[in-house]
Formats: sequence, structure tokens, C-alpha cells
Amino acid sequence: MIESRSIHPKAEIHLSDRAVLEEMFIEMCLKADKTHHHAIPVLTGPTATGKSSLAMSLATRCGYEIVSADAMQIYRGFDIGTAKPTIEERTRVPHHMIDILDPCESYSVASYVKKTERILSQLLSEGKKPLVCGGSVQYVSALLDGLLFTPKRIDQNLRQHVNSKIDAIGVQNAWQKLHSLDPESAAIIAPTDRRRIARFFEMYIETGKTKSE
Repeated sequence: MIESRSIHPKAEIHLSDRAVLEEMFIEMCLKADKTHHHAIPVLTGPTATGKSSLAMSLATRCGYEIVSADAMQIYRGFDIGTAKPTIEERTRVPHHMIDILDPCESYSVASYVKKTERILSQLLSEGKKPLVCGGSVQYVSALLDGLLFTPKRIDQNLRQHVNSKIDAIGVQNAWQKLHSLDPESAAIIAPTDRRRIARFFEMYIETGKTKSE
């Protein structure tokens, strides 16, 4: 069960209480929209917990487009046991990263993140609202943390150098510099997300390239 103070100070909410969970998620999304520019909600969890149906309900009510973070839903023909949205559902609500590959094709986590970040950036630039939904832990973790964009283990001296520079100019100014170098990445990295900002500059100094290049 979840203890919620945002809806009722003493409410204990069971995971099966779908209506209350839906209201909680909507409330969190609305708060994020007010405090973070281009906030992207992520709905994740174990298999068969109702993520897809909840995402459909949220998308219908709030105008989201759903971006899948499921390693099986990307394959055409894998419709059984993957909770893949139906054709009718995909007609009602736009979905992305579903049925993009044939079963014989391989797809790395890095490839998923690169393509998904481009989709998220495009949706935001068009004034649309993406909602990431899926239970593939590697996909979600890599998308949130950007770890797989680091080509190799970062030298600790470089990491210390980057962090000292961010300390000197401040996180907001570091994000502004990131934005000037790579607006596409800046669109999906919050100005307060020090960890991802630092990783961006680690990779940039290490390779001389941005994520979008």
C-alpha cells in the first residue's frame, strides 16, 4: 500500500485502488508541469500491474501521447503476453516505440534511448505531452540516467573537473551552456537535473560530440 499526503493526510491507498492512483498521478504531473519546464512523466513497474490501461486513461484525460519503454512491444507480431495496446487504442491515443522492428532484428538499449530521446524532443517541440510507460528496467533506467551514453568508464579526474565547474557556475548556468551546445538534449534534461547535466559534459569532453550528433 502507499501512504499519500497529497490527497488526504492520513489516507492509506491500496495499489488496487485504481481511481485514487489515477488522481495521484495526475496531481503529480500537474505539479511537475508548474515547477519543471517540459516535465515528462514516467509510469513504470512490474509486469501485469495495469500500467498500460492506466496510461491509456491518463492519456485520454490529460492529452498525453504514450511512448513505450517495453523491450517486447517494439517487435511486430509479439502481441500475446506483452500487454501491447490494441489497434483501437492506438487509434484513440498516439503511441510511439511500438511495432518498429521485425522479430529477427536485434535492438540495443543504447539504440532505444537514442531513438526515444529524439521522439521526446520532437513531441515537446511540437507542444505535445509525452508519457513514458513500460516495465523494461534497462530501458527506463538508461532513459532517466543517460548512463549508456558514456562510451567508457569516466576518469575520476574528469568527473571531478566537471563537477567543480558546475559548482563554480551553478546548475542553471551549466544547463544554459548545455542548451547552447545541444538544444535537443536540453529539451529533455531538466535545468535542475545536475546528474544528467554532469554526464552530458563528461561525454562531451571525452568524445567532442553531443548526444544528438
